[in-house]
Amino acid sequence: MREKKVVLPVLDINEVDKRFQNLNQHAKILHDRLVQLGMVYINFTISKSILKEPLFNLRNSIIYRYNSILFHLKLLIIIHNNHVKQINYNKSDNQIKLIMLNGRERELSIFDSIIFHIISLFDYIGNLLDYVCCGKKQMRLKWNGVVKKARNQNDIITQYSVSETILKYDKELIDKLYKYRSNIIHYKMHLGSVTSSLDFKTGKQDNNSFCSFKIHKKYQ
Repeated sequence: MREKKVVLPVLDINEVDKRFQNLNQHAKILHDRLVQLGMVYINFTISKSILKEPLFNLRNSIIYRYNSILFHLKLLIIIHNNHVKQINYNKSDNQIKLIMLNGRERELSIFDSIIFHIISLFDYIGNLLDYVCCGKKQMRLKWNGVVKKARNQNDIITQYSVSETILKYDKELIDKLYKYRSNIIHYKMHLGSVTSSLDFKTGKQDNNSFCSFKIHKKYQ
């Protein structure tokens, strides 16, 4: 029996500039909240080397990682637009096919880097939650560690409303990203696909590139 082909909807992003404005706004909010957390911490410590405290190192790491995600997203858009320009410039079908195949690999490598940065960011956030909410002033749990604690109704972290937020976003997003990252690290890469079609009436050629089936299916 032949396996039924699964056709997924196109998940594209419109108004890219507007999306980046929104991400930059969130970056500012994140930065301001982390600075506020640092000020609260200063009020409760008498350390003479306050900027060397683990909390401040972690705060700076979170800001760096988030900015790295934004940088790689912008880089992905630039590389993709450059490939589109090359395709539009060339008339040779063989050359267009080569550009699309090479472009797919380059864009996927940036996409994978974004996934790695996101996972690292949430591990940092897990360590921050460990430090703030778990009562031992340590930074060891990472994201999966705080998820396990949030599922334990007897754990101290469940006294905070953030425990519900942890479980919600882990189920909707973060656990899927962890599994995808684990798969491409330990088993195999997941290349996306490229398609090209020609309208014989208008002479217009339509070229598209898609992310891998696995990541597409998870977020359809």
